[in-house]
This record gives sequence, structure tokens and C-alpha cells, in this order.
Amino acid sequence: MPYEPMNNDTIAAVSTPFGKAGIGIIRVSGPRAEEIAKKIFRPGNPFLALESHRLYLGQITDPSSGQMIDEVLLSFMKAPHSYTKEDVVEINSHSGHTLLSKILQIIVEQGARMARPGEFTFRAFANGRIDLTQAEAVMDLINSRSERGLLLASRQIRGELRDRVKELRTGLIEILARIEAAIDFPEDEPGMLSREETAGFIEKDIIEPVNRFISAYARRKMWMEGIDTVIAGRVNAGKSSLLNRLINEERAIVTSVPGTTRDVIESTIHMKGIPFRLMDTAGIREGKGKIERLGIKRSEQKLEEADLALILIDRSRPMNKDDHRIISRAGREKSLIVVNKIDLPSRLDEAELNRIVDGMKVIRISTLTGEGIDDLLNTIPDKVMENDPDSISLSPGPNIRHKNALTKALANFKGAVENIRNGSPLDIIAMDVREGSDALGEITGETTDEEIYDRIFSEFCLGK
Repeated sequence: MPYEPMNNDTIAAVSTPFGKAGIGIIRVSGPRAEEIAKKIFRPGNPFLALESHRLYLGQITDPSSGQMIDEVLLSFMKAPHSYTKEDVVEINSHSGHTLLSKILQIIVEQGARMARPGEFTFRAFANGRIDLTQAEAVMDLINSRSERGLLLASRQIRGELRDRVKELRTGLIEILARIEAAIDFPEDEPGMLSREETAGFIEKDIIEPVNRFISAYARRKMWMEGIDTVIAGRVNAGKSSLLNRLINEERAIVTSVPGTTRDVIESTIHMKGIPFRLMDTAGIREGKGKIERLGIKRSEQKLEEADLALILIDRSRPMNKDDHRIISRAGREKSLIVVNKIDLPSRLDEAELNRIVDGMKVIRISTLTGEGIDDLLNTIPDKVMENDPDSISLSPGPNIRHKNALTKALANFKGAVENIRNGSPLDIIAMDVREGSDALGEITGETTDEEIYDRIFSEFCLGK
């Protein structure tokens, strides 16, 4: 396993992005961190020993040549009062790829090794400082696309998600204890275990919270990752013009030639604090060439996968089978109908439009004049939030890994309730409860397969 902790191993990495900047930070963690620091650091005021959590001004020198490399600030954090719960040294130098690489090279020559992506955070997890949800929240802080996403990640780092999972598992331990006591003393089962009460407890105190937990996935995804929003429509409906209008930039090429857009063009904007990843897609019709057909196929795939679809209808032309096809493929719950070109004479059959959209929200705009664009900008986030009354909640929600574990646990708990009411043997019921509890334990890392660790921490940046 790549992320196996090594007690005698000291790791080092640059923790800030390479490039021209005022400050660059090199982090060192492990049993030799203090020893290495004393070899390469020449303090402005000599000291007998590095004191923990103090900042020292001095110079980094190359022990092999005695050459001064840079004037730096160095801090030392004594285990276990550090990010990794190991001895940690952090060097604040001037930035620049060559300079940071040189300091890192000197550290490695003195006995450290290059850290793997996410290895500092993995050591914090392996040494019990944080659980797996808190480790993942570190990446959420770095990758969050909205301010509310930052708040959700910070609450997860404080352990709110972990505490909710532990509360569920504590309830399961109590249930399991009663079931196993009844298994050990079958003659006393009626007195110590009421099957109906146990089934009711699992339904109310376990299954209902797990269902609410799973439903919070969409909310977390909205604030942390953003809403995948596809602009779809037939050729020359004005999709590229709409993208340019929404982002206020000439991002997509606009021409009168049908089929100009062959690939998906993406850009991200924020509306009411929510990040929307807008995707301008190829016009959907019977493609006239191999490349265009490939673009249309990709458009249809994006339309099916999208969280939200903006379906453009050209008011200056009658609706045709392509319009009908797009509306039917998009799905009513996640679609907004956008009637474009209201600056032109209408050839749209309003009765046909009303029949096809059947109560779906319709916004009328002109991408040429800008009329209706503000209304659309207000309606898009409202559409996303209308199906989730808790969308502005600051309670941490599950990511996709957590959601999969919760779904697996939910199946076990439902199976346990069914088996309890069907009079199944208690050992079968105990197995359902135990497997459900283990699935919840995967969220915090208490029962997680080692391959999951590799997958999670390998996605971190170096130095984190």
C-alpha cells in the first residue's frame, strides 16, 4: 500500500504552488525533521534547541558547500502538536521554482524523502488526528467553488459529519447488543427483545436519518462542485450567443452557419452564490457529417447527465421534431424552457408550445438585445433550489463515496427490518445490522478498505 505510515521515515515537499510569488513553503514531517533543520538552518540568534511553535529568522545553507541559499523564516512543531502528529518543520522562503527545488534537494540529501500526494494529510489520518471525512474536507476546502461550499467544508473539518455517523453507529451498537443477548439466551428472548419495537427503532432512528443524509448529497454537490448546466437546442437557436451573454464574454463562436459548434464549450459563472458550469453543446439535428454527428451524440450524452438543462426554442421558426426530441430527452424536472429571439417576428405556435411544455417554466429572451437575460439569471438558481427546501442549510452533506456507503447501509437496515417482522433467525438479523454499521464505518475510515485510502489521498496535491 503506497500510503502505509513508516515510523522512521521523514518526508518533505513544497506545499505552495511553484511559480513566481512572494513566499514559498517547504514542509518536513517525521522523526528526523528537527535534526535536518539543525543541519541546514543557520539562525540569526543562536539557540541550544528549537522551541516548538516559534518562528525563527535565519538562513538556509547547503551543508555540502557551506553556501547560503536564502534568508527564511523557520518554524518547528513538536509531536504530537502538529498537523501530522509528528515532528514538523516548515520553511518560509522566497518563491520561485529553482529556489524551492534547491532547498527541497538539500533536505532530501540530509535524509528525508519526497512526500507522495496527500501524504501529510494521510499521516494526520493514520496517526488519529483526523478521520477520513475530515481528510476529505481538506480537499473540499481547496477545491470548493463557492463561499457556502467553504463553510460546509470547514464544518466537516470540525467533525460534524463524523459526529452524525458516530451517533448512528452508537444506536446500532445498542440494537446489536440486545439482539446478540437474545441469541445467547434464546429462552429469554421475549423478555429482552421486542421484535416490533426493534423494527420501529431501526425505521425511525436509523433509516429515516440515513434517508435524509442521502438526500443531502445533491445540496452538497451544488455548493461544493457546482451545477452542470447544459444549453441545448436545435441548430441556430442561439445557444452560443446565450453562453456569451451569461458569462459576458465572447467565449463561443457565433455565426449564421448551422452546425458551427462541434464540441462542448464550458465556462463557470456564479448566480446567487451557486457555481454553474455552463456547457454550450452542438445543435441537435440529423447530423450531416461524421464530425457533426459525433458532436451531436456528445450533446445528447451531456443533456442526459446534466443537473440542469436550458432548452432553447427559436421564436422566429416553427417548432419541429428536433425541439420535441430535445425536450423529451432532457427530463421535465431539471429543465427550463428558454424562448429566444423575441426581438424578431414570431413564427412559433404558442398553443403547440404550451402543449409540449405542459406547465414547465418558460423564460423569454433575446440574446441579441439582452432583453429577459436578467430574468433568466434570477430564474436559473431558483429552479435549482425549488426542489430542495434545505438547499441553504449549512449541515455537511455526503460526497459520492459517502453516498454509496449510505446506500449500502440503507439496504442492510431495510433487510433487517423485513427479517425482524418475518420472524427470521436472530443471527441473520444481527448480520444485517452489523454489515450496515460497517458500511457507515466506511465513511469515517473505521472499516474502510485500504484501496480507498490510496484513491482518496492520491488525489491530493503534493505538500498537503
